[in-house]
This record gives sequence, structure tokens and C-alpha cells, in this order.
Amino acid sequence: EPLSTLLTAQTLQGKHEEAARTLALRVPDVMFETPFGLSYLLARGRHYVERGLAQVALDDFQAVADLLDQWGMAQSETLSWRTEMAAAHLQLGNHETAARFAREQLRRIGTDGHLRVRGRTMRLLAATRDLHRRPPMLREAVDVLHRSGDKFELASALAALHDAYTRLGDAGRARSVARKTNSIRQACFAEQPARRVGAPEVLEETEVDMLALSDAERRVAKAAAKGLTNREIAGKLYLTTSTVEQHLTRIYRKLGVSSRVQLQSR
Repeated sequence: EPLSTLLTAQTLQGKHEEAARTLALRVPDVMFETPFGLSYLLARGRHYVERGLAQVALDDFQAVADLLDQWGMAQSETLSWRTEMAAAHLQLGNHETAARFAREQLRRIGTDGHLRVRGRTMRLLAATRDLHRRPPMLREAVDVLHRSGDKFELASALAALHDAYTRLGDAGRARSVARKTNSIRQACFAEQPARRVGAPEVLEETEVDMLALSDAERRVAKAAAKGLTNREIAGKLYLTTSTVEQHLTRIYRKLGVSSRVQLQSR
């Protein structure tokens, strides 16, 4: 269990080199005959998704489902493998399949408890919907995650809501959400510098733009702005070249640029 927690923390912080070293630690086969092995599979799968290896992650998530079924625990909601399946299929562009897993997860956990899982699952489900239908579900996800106390997932839901408002042309709401996202990220991540005392409350345009990027997109953007090639970025961030290209496409669209030179100026 400590190993799974460590791997998840490293993954969510984007410390992929440290996570790779954690994955290199040998674990006994017998562990996969216990609930601890299932937690490890979920953590490893989530790491693969963050690295852009969703197809590999599907094997780990399916293994969790199969083992629960073998143990007669298929109805157990202790492990939210369906939510992680939704995340993997979403990355692969299988929106209908992702939505099916997300809806089934929400149906099983109901409306009481499981706030963290429910909020994360709602965020993923919103991403499968048409753009104009996303804000209501994302606002509900934000409310649920606020009550759950999970600031990391809350920041992710707010970032998704900001992106939706930005793409819908609702600049006022986008700025309001960006300020909330910035505040939470400052509280969660030590590497993000705190705002100077006396600095203006309203974010600069560039800051708002950067908040439209996911954590993975931000890392790729910084590397690209330094002049690294797609292949070099892939090697540095433990991603596939295809994933880097996909990130850059979204980055350029969100920031309104069309080249690395313009990206650097942003």
C-alpha cells in the first residue's frame, strides 16, 4: 500500500523519473493475490495514462476487474477501476466507451459518499460531452470535489471548467475560474511561487492562458519553448512522440499561437 501511494503521488506531481524508479522496485508475485496488488495495478495504470500509454494502462485496469470477479467481489466499490478505465479510453479518443465506464461507476456509487471518486468521474464524463453541455456537469464536479477535500482533483476540475468557458467565449467566467484554480494550485504545489504582496488581484492575460493548460501540457509547453524537438521532449518527459504532438496541438490552440517562437514569447 505505501508503494502504491508513493507511485500515485509521484505521478500526480509529474515526477515521472522518480515514478519510473519506484516502478523498477521488485514486488513479489504473491502481492497480486491480495488487495494491495490491486491498488498497485491501479496506481501503475494511472501512471501509464499520465505518460500517454493508455493502451498499456487498460491491461492493468482490466486485471483489477478480472481479479475482483475471480474473488467474488465484482460488486465491490472499494476500487474505482471503472473511473480509471474511463480516463484511459478518453485519452485514446474512445469517448463513447469512456462515457459508458464513467456512467456505470456513477450508477454504482450513487449520490452518497465516495465524493472524491464521484467528482473525478463526473469530470471525466463531462469531457465526453459536447462542449456546450460540459459546464453544468463540471460545476457539479467542482462542488462535489470541494466537499471531498481533494484539492488536486478540484484544481483539475476547475481547469477543465476554465477551458470550457474559454472555448465557449465566456471570458468573464473563465477569468473567475482561473483565479480560483491559481489559488488552489499555489496551496497544493510548493514549486509554484506565491503571488507577491501587493500584486494585482486580477491575473495577467498570459497567466490566464497558462492556467488553461493541463499540468502535462504545461510541461510540454515549457520544454518546447526552450527549443527542444518533439523527440527530445518525449525522451525528457517519458512520453511518446505522438503524445507530445497531440499536446502541442492543444497548446497552440489554447494559447492562440502557431509556432515555437510565438510559444516562447508567450
